[in-house]
Amino acid sequence: MAHIQDFTGPAIIHADVHSIEPDNDAVQEMAAQNFTHDLAHSSEDKKIADQMSNWWEDAMRTNMNVQDNYNEVHVLMIKWARHIDQLKTHSEVERLSAVFRDDFNYSVEKVELDNRFRKPQHQLNSAIAKFVEKHNDPRNLLIVYYTGHGSWNKDQKYLELSATNNDLKNKFSLKAKANFNTAEAFLKSDVDADVLTILDTCFSSNMQKSGGDNERAYQLLSASGFDQTTTAGEESFTSTLILTLKELVKQYENKRSFSTHTLVEKINMNPVRRDSPCFLWNRLSGGDRFIRLQPLDKKEDHIELHQVGLKEPVRGYLTLRFALKSETLNRDQIEFLTQQFSQIFAKGSKVRVDRIDWLGIRKTSRHAFLAVQVIKKWRKLAERSSKRKLNVDTEDVDMGEDEESSSPRKKGRSAASTSLAQAGINSDPLTPNSLDANS
Repeated sequence: MAHIQDFTGPAIIHADVHSIEPDNDAVQEMAAQNFTHDLAHSSEDKKIADQMSNWWEDAMRTNMNVQDNYNEVHVLMIKWARHIDQLKTHSEVERLSAVFRDDFNYSVEKVELDNRFRKPQHQLNSAIAKFVEKHNDPRNLLIVYYTGHGSWNKDQKYLELSATNNDLKNKFSLKAKANFNTAEAFLKSDVDADVLTILDTCFSSNMQKSGGDNERAYQLLSASGFDQTTTAGEESFTSTLILTLKELVKQYENKRSFSTHTLVEKINMNPVRRDSPCFLWNRLSGGDRFIRLQPLDKKEDHIELHQVGLKEPVRGYLTLRFALKSETLNRDQIEFLTQQFSQIFAKGSKVRVDRIDWLGIRKTSRHAFLAVQVIKKWRKLAERSSKRKLNVDTEDVDMGEDEESSSPRKKGRSAASTSLAQAGINSDPLTPNSLDANS
């Protein structure tokens, strides 16, 4: 059932779309419970991680004179062409584009998927591939935004984007549908820039599983939870995103940055979104670094600053791992670290460093440690058992020699037979009794 609400400007309609192949109710309920449990378990950890990241960025800016902003941020806005866009998203897309362009000084490009001349899938693939090719750089951030219908194909495990919840295909047009997972491949592999994908569509959290291992950040901001739909009108995710971005720009004045975690928290604190919160997912398993947003200098000033600075491109990354005695660091400890780094990499240092990124702290798992200890103990016991069995088998082979032999082996066999008989085990390895005993 479509949900329609009026607000300033043309109405925005968000349909309550359901899965292509509904699962059993019990399975769905179990999945939802596990999903909620995982979120509750990790929410506090994410908050602490974001706080440490904020402290690090502030300390780096103070002690090493390193700016935490990107050189360039480019935004690709994807929607359906007006004549097939059932949700009428044009107004929302224009308002969000204005925020990125005017409040953040990001460059904005728009793509409208059509079904009249070319397959929407090919248009989507081409748009994202060209966007990456044009703007890919380790110091850049690429933002890809989509609004429209969405459904989860449970058989083939992909998010299907569509212009309508009806099949528009006729002899004069193509299906107005596209597989987002296929197009997303251009954002996940062989890309140097950080990537933030924003999906204002139903079931967008279903594709949250991360893959690959990378130093860069790629995060998915999803308007809906696992197997969940999204709301409409003034309460839509995009409407709240627009308000929240404007508020955060004012709150983090003097061009300070805020993390995507902060953005998600503030969106979900809005009363209209409490029943349908958004979620943030890492799409790569290389690190837990949050993407940070802040207004850039105006284009003319931005270009001039980089031309004057003559900054060399980043040519490599050094990864070190510190084994800590604690699970977190406080603000004083982080301040101390950055002060030491500033002395090590001061001007004239033999090692030239452009910046030092905070990639996060990974906790060791106590359960994993205990499991390793149990496995080690089990292996020792298995080795001992194997040695005992080998000794018994060796004696059995000796006892298979000629009974009339007068060699010492005969005496050994007699002694072994007596011992096994006392234990109630037949000494003949070919009899059923013996096989049972040795198995």
